[in-house]
Amino acid sequence: MVREMETRMERYRREKRHRRLRKLKFIVVLFLFILMGYGLNIVNSTMNDLDILENTEIIHFDYENNLLDFLGKTYIIDFKILKSILKARITGLLFYIN
Repeated sequence: MVREMETRMERYRREKRHRRLRKLKFIVVLFLFILMGYGLNIVNSTMNDLDILENTEIIHFDYENNLLDFLGKTYIIDFKILKSILKARITGLLFYIN
């Protein structure tokens, strides 16, 4: 009985540590994406100031029309679909963790 209790405690600690590492990895990746976006905006403004190229927009997001211009190509972002995908992934992750 004591031996079984120790293994449960060790397993619980190990799972808790893995959850913390997973959260930390997510935070680091999110921070890097935010930093990358900020850096690209600085490059955009510098290229506009120096008037180097004709089309200097590396990345631009139009909030009103939900358009993303990235490296000269325009993409339409549908937030309803993104929300449903993220909700499904988060729900799946919650079921996976438990």
